[in-house]
Order: sequence, then structure tokens, then C-alpha cells
Amino acid sequence: MKRKIQKTSHSKGKAKVNYKKLVIFLLAIFGIGWLVVSQFDAKPAFVNLDKKSGIVNEDTNNKSENDNKDMSINPLSGLPIDKKELEKRAVAVMINNHKKATPQSGISKADIIYEVPVEGEFVRLMAVFQDLNVDKIGPIRSARHYFMDYAFDNNAIYVHFGHSDQATEAIADLDVPSLDGINPKYESTMTWRDKERQKSRGLEHSAYTNGEKIKAAWKLAKYEVQNDEDYEPMFSFSDKKLNTDDWESCIKVTIPYSYYQKSVFEYNESSNTYKRFQFDAPHIDVVTGKQLEFTNVIIQYANVSPIKNDSYGRKNIDTVSSGKALYLTNGKITPIKWSKSTHKAEASYTYEDGKALVLNKGKTWISIVPIEMKIVKE
Repeated sequence: MKRKIQKTSHSKGKAKVNYKKLVIFLLAIFGIGWLVVSQFDAKPAFVNLDKKSGIVNEDTNNKSENDNKDMSINPLSGLPIDKKELEKRAVAVMINNHKKATPQSGISKADIIYEVPVEGEFVRLMAVFQDLNVDKIGPIRSARHYFMDYAFDNNAIYVHFGHSDQATEAIADLDVPSLDGINPKYESTMTWRDKERQKSRGLEHSAYTNGEKIKAAWKLAKYEVQNDEDYEPMFSFSDKKLNTDDWESCIKVTIPYSYYQKSVFEYNESSNTYKRFQFDAPHIDVVTGKQLEFTNVIIQYANVSPIKNDSYGRKNIDTVSSGKALYLTNGKITPIKWSKSTHKAEASYTYEDGKALVLNKGKTWISIVPIEMKIVKE
């Protein structure tokens, strides 16, 4: 009996000691875990987003391994973008800018917008998108041959609705990755008519597309989806707000294309952007109801001349050339230069001293203007 009692007593004592060790061990683990967790503060992938300038500073001191996994940098604007949107080339869409075509849809989502003279007193727009998550884009309009060079500047798929004779030749000669909305192969896939617009504004101002439809037509055309490995974006962007203290002040600029079309940009200090006006009113995206605004505005001088014997009065623009330009940002303006060596080569922009142009991060508007045009700066 004594042996049994001793044995039992010994067994109980042993269990008690193990229990204490287990408690101490768990407390130690909990304490260490709490200390480790307390050292981390969950933060978004991008912090210090300056809404005025569009500048993004990345905080590298407080990253977890999951930070930034879904975000990257948009090569067209320098701003954050979902990584999956960088797995494809940009898309350049021809936008109708007749007064009856306004307000347009979806163009506020574009990273770069070109404004270029066409026949008569009109200008036409080309909106370049890296992110195609846009539900409605348009009204879209027909191609002109020189717009393709601006699409090549961004290695973009060129989307349009119809074409001039010169554009038809350029598409064939330059092997342009073109998606034409009136081509029976793509028409039902890529475009539709807005019946209300057609009724109130006319057939020529009623054709629309969107991101998903463009992707579907792109797939049918079997164009390359990704950029080439040697692709380099046309613009470089500053890591911080540009120092423009020595530049000339420019709070407002007016581009007098014609009696019909005057493009106006007014600087807004609170947003550090240029608000756009045309037809004596704010230029609005009807989808958002907001005025278009741009961190960067480039006014690019080029030789613009009429095409001989063209019954529509169409024009030619010397794109493979070089010339002067003006760059506006931060409410300031400075002279710059541009050059383009071939149709497919991207344009080069430099300061007057030859150094590569660097932009503030944000959306960019590029106005192509005749060499002889006198813009008004205020």
C-alpha cells in the first residue's frame, strides 16, 4: 500500500510540475507575439498622396510583404495603377469634339488627351487610356492619318469610327494596329449608337464604345496584347513636385484655333491643375459631371497645311519633324522642344538646354497648334 501511495503521490507531483511549465511557456509565447505585432502598423500600399499635385511618395519604412502587391506605376501619368492594367498596351480613342458631340463620356479617365486640328475650323481629340475600366467612351469619330503618329508615341492600339482616304493609306502603309468601328468585323462587337444622342444631335455624333468592347474587338483582331520588352514610356515623371520658381507665371492660356474653337486652360491653385474650357463653358465629362483638369499642359507647334485638291478641306501635319513647344504646370510656363524621327518612333521632349523633359505626376493635355498661331498667356 505504501508503495502504491508513493507511486500515486509521485505521479501527481510530476503532473503539477508539467502544468506550471506549460503555463509559463504559453505566457512567454504570448508575450513575444504581442511585442512583435506591436511593432507593425498596417498602412496602405501608397501613402502621402498629395491631392493637389498628384504626387505619390512611397513609405518604405513600414511595409509588410503584402504591401504594393496589386499596385504599380502608370507609365502614362506616373500615378498608382492596378498592376493587371499594365499587362496590356495603351489604347488611343478618337473623340468627336464638335459642339453637338459635347459633353463627351469617359474622357476624364484618359491619362493623355491630344487636341489636333482637322478640316475647317474644327479640332478633334484623341484620348489615351492605360486603364480600360471605362463604361462609356465617346462619341467616337473617324481617323486622320497624323493621329496615328501620336498613337505610336504611346505604343497604343488605335480606335476610331471611320477614316479619311489618307488615314486608310496610312493604316496599310504603316501597319497600324487599328480597330475601326464601321468595319463589319468589329462593328457589332465594339460600338453602339446612343439613340437619344442620335435623335437630338444627329447620327454622326452618336457612336460610342467602352473598355470591355474594345478588349473584345482587340481579341478578334489578334493584335499583340503586351508592350515589347524594349518599350519605354514617352514621358518621365518627377518623384516630387517640380521646382518651377524660375519659370514665367501663367495662370490662364487661350489657344485660338478658329472663331468656332477656342481652347482655354485656367490654373486652379487648390488642386494644382489646369481646368479646361471650350465653347465659352467648362469642358465636362457627362459621366462624372465634373470639369476636365490636367496637371500638365503641352502646347506643341507644328507645320499645319491644307491637303491639295481635298474636297473636304482636310489638313496635313508634319509629325516626323521637330519644333518648339510650351510646357505649363504649377501655374507656370516654360519653353521646350520636341522632335520625332520616324512615324513609329516615340516623340522626344526636352528643355531648351537639351535635357529630357520631366513632368509632374498627373494627367497631361497636348494641344497641337500651327506654327504661326499666337496663343494668349495671362
